[in-house]
Amino acid sequence: MLLISSFALGLFFWRASGFFGAHVTIRSEAYSHQIIFNYLIKHSYKYFSNKLVGKLSNKISNITNGIDAIFPMIFWNFLYIAVKFIIFSLLAFWSATILGFIFTGFILFFIFFNLFISRKLSNYSKIQANKASELNGNIVDNLTNVMAIKQNVQIKFETKNISSYIEKYRFWYWKAWRYFELVLVFNSIVAILMLSVVIYSSLHLWETGKVGLGVVVIAITMTVRLIGDLIFMGNTFNRFMEQYGKMKEGLEEIFTSHDIVDDKNAKKVKIKNGEITFDNINFHYEEDKKQSVFKNLSLTIPKGQKIGLVGESGTGKSTFVSLLLRFVDVESGTIKIDGYDIKKMRQDDLRNSIAYVPQEALLFHRTLEENIKYSYNQASKSDIMRASKQAHALDFINSFSKKFKTVVGERGIKLSGGQKQRVMIARAMLKKSPILVLDEATSSLDSEAEKLIQSALEELMKNRTTIIIAHRLSTLKKMDRIIVFDGGKIVEDGSHKELLSKQDKYFEFWKHQVN
Repeated sequence: MLLISSFALGLFFWRASGFFGAHVTIRSEAYSHQIIFNYLIKHSYKYFSNKLVGKLSNKISNITNGIDAIFPMIFWNFLYIAVKFIIFSLLAFWSATILGFIFTGFILFFIFFNLFISRKLSNYSKIQANKASELNGNIVDNLTNVMAIKQNVQIKFETKNISSYIEKYRFWYWKAWRYFELVLVFNSIVAILMLSVVIYSSLHLWETGKVGLGVVVIAITMTVRLIGDLIFMGNTFNRFMEQYGKMKEGLEEIFTSHDIVDDKNAKKVKIKNGEITFDNINFHYEEDKKQSVFKNLSLTIPKGQKIGLVGESGTGKSTFVSLLLRFVDVESGTIKIDGYDIKKMRQDDLRNSIAYVPQEALLFHRTLEENIKYSYNQASKSDIMRASKQAHALDFINSFSKKFKTVVGERGIKLSGGQKQRVMIARAMLKKSPILVLDEATSSLDSEAEKLIQSALEELMKNRTTIIIAHRLSTLKKMDRIIVFDGGKIVEDGSHKELLSKQDKYFEFWKHQVN
């Protein structure tokens, strides 16, 4: 009767844990995706600039796959086997005290040994997961840049490069698997030893008349069943630690502290005027400890003023914009907009006040309509049409069979450089912000397209504080001020005519371009 009851209890527990486990596992995996993305997307630009997107994607998969694998192990394996261990131990104690101690002793030894030994397997799995992420990250990087590979005839080089990552992954996968097999061999030896001890002990108890033959049969039968469960548990536990190692590696990579965060006392701010002040700014990149990009930089841009930033590559123009957008933080000094310290503003409020058109078009694998209205999701169809027309994008959009419903491909690969940039300008036109930043916004346009779009840019700049980075100095002739950077310092500040009359740095740049 006791055996029937234990069997029925086991089946009931199995089914109950199945329903509960399925419910919890599916919800946990779904929530984990959301939690990971919510945390990951809040990392700074610097964080993502140092990571391979494919590698991060693989780490997310490791975490969610780990959750998907671990919860069933807990609900359908460990808890069920734990109940069987308790029942078998009680039956053994009921049959003979010595058998109870033998059963309990072997079970506890088996569990604690596997707990101890599996830590190393977890470390191996962690390294293996990292190598797998590196491999997938580099494969994605290759696929993203496939045109560069073909153009530069580097297929053999990249094949060899990927092979090196495959070999590293293979080595650690083999090492983890070999260690796992060694653990299983030891578990099998312990199982054989347990069976031998139980057979010898039960037969000895029967020979001495302390137990009946039925107890011997029950003890040996339970041991055979228990051995199968112990080996299965050892196998499952080591698989558990393998998944745990992969999860841990992903969690440590993604859930690092955010380096740019909102001030805990930050209040909602609505920027209206767009007056910008840089006050004694000091900044250098971590990669270059010795060279300061900015040292005691101060600059004021009044409301509605239009300025151009000029200088050779690496002189600080893009860094100036990154600091303003708070993609990176200053080391000392203060940046203010309308008198508000941007470090004490919410990042969303800061960036809502700035329409930004970068040199590289940032487009999603979505429709033209979705990409254009990305800066203002509430935009109506007429708003989108008007912005597209002002950006001189309407003609090429209408040339597509699906028009605004055309999917542009990953990073806008289906569009030309000029078309992508005009989509970005149309996006900026929809954003109702007092500050406009154009970082080489016309660099992908030919001369004819640039002339067409100049009127659109002039319309876009109306009533906005505007900062333009441009190598084509002709685009800056109508700016109120031109700021010339050299070595992270402002060396000239004035209008186009004023700087030409000085015949200094700006004059040299202009002379090289017009000649």
